[in-house]
Amino acid sequence: MRSFPARPTVPAALAWAALLLALAASCRSTPAKPRTSLSVIPDDPRFPYVVTAIDYHFHDAHPSSPISQDRVLLFRSASTNRHNVTIEGTTYTRDLPPLGELRIDRVGTVFSHPGRYRFFCRYHVDRGMRGLLVVVAPSPAPGSPSS
Repeated sequence: MRSFPARPTVPAALAWAALLLALAASCRSTPAKPRTSLSVIPDDPRFPYVVTAIDYHFHDAHPSSPISQDRVLLFRSASTNRHNVTIEGTTYTRDLPPLGELRIDRVGTVFSHPGRYRFFCRYHVDRGMRGLLVVVAPSPAPGSPSS
């Protein structure tokens, strides 16, 4: 006659259940805090305004944040594609090499007056590679008569 292991008794089953509950309770972490949304870093006029060309898109130019005429503007490529920056209403048109950079040391040298200026990549305009720069007059210096 073949014998089978005996069924656990009720006290043994209760002991196992208590042990499993204790183990589960010790592994439980505190409730997770709700996720916060990503914070947006405010634009800081002490640093250049950067427009990034990646694939067939210009980042941070739909439209741009207001850019003062006395500020530095950088067009930076994060792409292995050759791009171009052609700004409508100006004579500015330059090629942007792969992973390269174009720098306008003072926005007012290209944009003679505040306004909205459309620009595009002449190589990829058919793919929608366009942007809009919002140029504003410089803020008066602290302590000046108009401040």
